[in-house]
Amino acid sequence: MTLALRLVARLPRGDRDLRDQLKRAAMSVPLNIAEGSGKPAPADRARFYAIARGAAMECGALVDVCRVAGFLPAAEAQDAKTLLARIVAMFTKCVAGEGIATQPRTRTRTRTRRQDADGRRKTEDGRRKTEECDQARLVPRERSER
Repeated sequence: MTLALRLVARLPRGDRDLRDQLKRAAMSVPLNIAEGSGKPAPADRARFYAIARGAAMECGALVDVCRVAGFLPAAEAQDAKTLLARIVAMFTKCVAGEGIATQPRTRTRTRTRRQDADGRRKTEDGRRKTEECDQARLVPRERSER
């Protein structure tokens, strides 16, 4: 973030779009880390860390743009790219550590249902559903008259 703010301060005023984009991308990294850290589910944390990784990669692309446009010396651009590559590698490990980076999402049923000889539903351990549930499903609600 500090590196991005120093670079933004150097950019000419005429390149407002580039300044804004670099500022937003750099600010997105710590904000997504903070938001992801507060999530209890690993999948949620990994999603925010992946967004932060993408923002860091965007910062790398913007450093390249600044270098090509002549706003950044080659040595500073290389230092910034080295730092960003380490940050991206860190986020890649964080996302993979949460266990969802390469695993597809699947749905699992917690309980399978089947019917007994009477036609009533039973859970997988063979218990019948309560009569209240069966009655609530079969008896229509009465309408209140005004």
